[in-house]
Amino acid sequence: MVYLYFFILIVLTVAQDECDTSYVTLDGICCEAAKQYNQIYTFKGHTLDGRPYYQGENGGWLFYDQDCASAGSGWLVGCNEPDVTAESNLQHGEQGDCCNWAQNHNSSMIPPVESKGWAYVFCGWKDKSGGGISGDTSHIELRECKHQIRPTADCTARTYTTYTETETESGIAVMTMIIIGIISVLVVTAVVVVAIVLAFIVLRQPQRPVSLPVTAIAVPTSPKWDKQGYQEQL
Repeated sequence: MVYLYFFILIVLTVAQDECDTSYVTLDGICCEAAKQYNQIYTFKGHTLDGRPYYQGENGGWLFYDQDCASAGSGWLVGCNEPDVTAESNLQHGEQGDCCNWAQNHNSSMIPPVESKGWAYVFCGWKDKSGGGISGDTSHIELRECKHQIRPTADCTARTYTTYTETETESGIAVMTMIIIGIISVLVVTAVVVVAIVLAFIVLRQPQRPVSLPVTAIAVPTSPKWDKQGYQEQL
């Protein structure tokens, strides 16, 4: 019975150590624009060259492309499901338009698990004309099987200034309000200054005496009496 107990214990331990290789886990992406691709990817099939490809839980596809729209080769976290009948450019992107969130130039036949060779992660656009911002790739790691996504608190402290139409329109609106506010302050200040100058000019002028018109007033005289007793008004 003791031997049977140890045999079962060993079997259970080995079973716990084994994992389902139909999954891979990617984490370590730090920037906000691509954090959602820190996730578990499920095996979906094989591309024409025999390599496996995977679908992410929150979007994104993990696959190998030997020539992604003439922008290089490697394992990608692509935007679209790869065309398993095509030899290369599996997302059918136009020249130079390789849509992907992260890229590893490893050419292995299986996903580059435990590899630190991630060369690129998309963290937003530099400006309206295009041009992606590549973020910090030093923490990105692909692990075999399902794993809990590790927190990105240890990511290198770094901020990424990205372009969006909404942010630009909001910035223009804010700048317009600031300019209007400055103009309003200047106008009010000018009015106050003019009022002060006018008041100063008025107060500085010499004060002229006010002459009032003189009106002749008849002063009555005292009456005088003659010998007959008649009053005579002089």
